[in-house]
Amino acid sequence: MMDSYEEKLLRADKAVAANDADKALMIYQDAIETAPQRPDAYYDIAVLYSQQHQFELAVNFFNKAAEINQSDETIYNNLGVLYYSHAEYYKAEQNFIKALRLKADYQEALYGLANTYSKQNKIFKAYTLLEKLLSSESNSDREKIEAALDKIYERRAEQCVKESIKKILLVKLGDPAGTAMLTPTLQAIRQYVPEVEITVLGKKESLAMLNGLPVKKITSVESDEKYSIGFYTDCSSEQLPDWGETLKAQCDGTLLKLPPFNIVINEIEHYMEMAHFLGYTGITPEIHLPDVPRNQNNFSSDLVFLKDFIEPKNMAFPKSIHLDVEMVQSSFKGTECLEYENVKEVTGKTDLLLYAPNNDETILAKEIAEAQWRFLVTLVDYAFEKKCENIIRRTDIEAYALRIFHRLPSFYVYEKIRCPLCGNTLRGPVVKDMLFCSECGIHRKRYVLPAGALKNRLKNIVIGTLLDSKKTEQRISEAEEQLDWIERTIPQKGSLFDVGASGGFMLKAARDRGWRVDGNEISLESIKWAKENFDLNLKYGLLNDLDVMLHTFNAVILWHTLEHTIDFRETIETVREILCAGGYAVIAVPIKTSQEEIFKAYEDLHNYEFSIDGLNKLMGQNGFVRLECREAAPTGVREYHAIYKIA
Repeated sequence: MMDSYEEKLLRADKAVAANDADKALMIYQDAIETAPQRPDAYYDIAVLYSQQHQFELAVNFFNKAAEINQSDETIYNNLGVLYYSHAEYYKAEQNFIKALRLKADYQEALYGLANTYSKQNKIFKAYTLLEKLLSSESNSDREKIEAALDKIYERRAEQCVKESIKKILLVKLGDPAGTAMLTPTLQAIRQYVPEVEITVLGKKESLAMLNGLPVKKITSVESDEKYSIGFYTDCSSEQLPDWGETLKAQCDGTLLKLPPFNIVINEIEHYMEMAHFLGYTGITPEIHLPDVPRNQNNFSSDLVFLKDFIEPKNMAFPKSIHLDVEMVQSSFKGTECLEYENVKEVTGKTDLLLYAPNNDETILAKEIAEAQWRFLVTLVDYAFEKKCENIIRRTDIEAYALRIFHRLPSFYVYEKIRCPLCGNTLRGPVVKDMLFCSECGIHRKRYVLPAGALKNRLKNIVIGTLLDSKKTEQRISEAEEQLDWIERTIPQKGSLFDVGASGGFMLKAARDRGWRVDGNEISLESIKWAKENFDLNLKYGLLNDLDVMLHTFNAVILWHTLEHTIDFRETIETVREILCAGGYAVIAVPIKTSQEEIFKAYEDLHNYEFSIDGLNKLMGQNGFVRLECREAAPTGVREYHAIYKIA
């Protein structure tokens, strides 16, 4: 009795398992003669030829299988893999797409198509697919996908990738103020890809803020347009459904939504994420305001141009409230109109003011007010320095700007920030929310959380190292190496205080060597962990708030702590006070002197980034001399380790 089709396939599979390819091929061919309209034998032969690296034969048999069964996504996926392996990327792309039309969430085809796009320098299309894969609940290979995303980020600056960006669409359907905050992004993209054509889809009155910039402005979707990539913002999401599918098709599927607005960063830096995504790593350009005819006789006429972009309806001068929340609650609550000069008289403060709209919303903390301050500052600077040189009443200009620009976002702060080390006015932001001192080389966050807010934010934080036994062992080993280096300069073991001790790794290692140890931490979880695992009694709180006896310790360690402090000058002054005469300060900080270094290794919890010269200057101003130093990069970021002694 002759074997059935299924029995022949089973015998062929056994021959494959026995590494007898010739026998398997004969049986598969016999099966085809038995049932030429069934796809399985063609498919199995194609797989066998693929394993033997017989490309043309494998493609031929996969195509025969596809002719018979056009609804099997695995056939097209395997064809995509074959063409990809032979660098025939267009054919690979077409077959992966066919597989995905049959099964939209086909993981292997999505990954294959992403790699195919990357090979064709369509890296932003690749990014879109990989992000989709990464967010999939059924994804089982996150590391592979994250590695592929990392490669895409590395490739963004390649010339071939930049040349592939011909036309960019930005959908920004917000008000004029928000559109003005988009202008640094437009300028950054133009600097990065000079030949690109930028189109902004927005409202007519808002698009007027882009006058003078080399961008195309549209108020509705244009038919038959094609873009290399598109972005849309949070405020555009509600209107987007009307155009979404059309715009997505025009952007060849690469229409990306900007992440939700983070109120801790200002709006300009939020939009700059689009330029950063494309690969831009330079300084954030200045905001652009349309040029207007100049009239030096009356400052009001120099600002009246803003009325062209604002609907002057229901204008009410906003109440002005100082940032001291307790004072707000006790003195100003319910105040409908409080003039700028009056606030200065009441609060005695002239350097910092919060403007809030007339509504019943709770006055939010400074970090929220900080988020959108820059536009008003730039507006005032623009009017004062470029258009009104003969006007000295800056407060009048601010008040007038507020009166007519009533549709600005909710909160604005006017504040000049100076370098805590040399007093030089900081410029920027140069990267994200980091300001820069050109004198000291120090970077500082535009807004540094006050002590109470910082402690609330971090008191329940759990450091990942404390949850992983292998990482815990590694941290103890690192502490031992750090102490080896320290003790070569400080041979006499005495009393040691660790500022920001984390889980107490350094203190545990030092105690085992004979040091008398103490330390502090503002994470209650870390304090609890240090007690349970090392029997250490860490003090809770910031160094400057602790009741520590003066002139008590032989050495104070700030190992990756100084960059997190609220006021590093005050911290070093306190370190000097608690050290004995001739005591030592041991400091480790990351060194990020370039914008590229900060951008690549941006840390949300770092209030400062130091230069070597800036750190040495700080210590010298506080009476320390440097005895020993070294540079390292254990995590890929440059670090500076130094031992200082009281002179």
